[in-house]
Amino acid sequence: MNQQLHTTLHRTAKYFMDSGRARSPEEAMNLLQTFGLTVVVGPEITISRDAQIALLTLVNLARRTFLAGVEVIGLGSAKVIVPLALEPTLAEAVAHLGGRVVDQIRADWPTRHHRLHCPLHDRSSLAADLEGLAGRYRAAPRGLEPWRRPEHAVGARPGSGDLRRRGVLAACR
Repeated sequence: MNQQLHTTLHRTAKYFMDSGRARSPEEAMNLLQTFGLTVVVGPEITISRDAQIALLTLVNLARRTFLAGVEVIGLGSAKVIVPLALEPTLAEAVAHLGGRVVDQIRADWPTRHHRLHCPLHDRSSLAADLEGLAGRYRAAPRGLEPWRRPEHAVGARPGSGDLRRRGVLAACR
């Protein structure tokens, strides 16, 4: 691989080439252009600082992987209540981060539902959800495979702060 390709190729595109799923950088990037993510938020997004942090973080990270786009449904006219964005509304903040605000789920994208529970007074349940997700799915060298919970997360108590020290990021704390 030449130096220019090494410094400019998307990491997932390189993975597709290394695994044989794509034969060229162009084919790999074309495949990546088909990956998209739709995030549906609930009414708690208007008053939950933690839900807004989780949403803005997800959009900021996911736009780099899901090249077909990151779409968010359910924002309405929600105001930003966290210091992560300078925009006055969540819709504007999502757009600034590279996401799109839409009204409905795209029928042409595959759907998998997973609700991360983020109640205002019981944040340990979200931490447990995130810990469970982190323990079940990790990017493996040959694909996405279920893995056991990582050793550094064993014994972490949801809501105790152990999750952050042990390498599992929780959006609600």
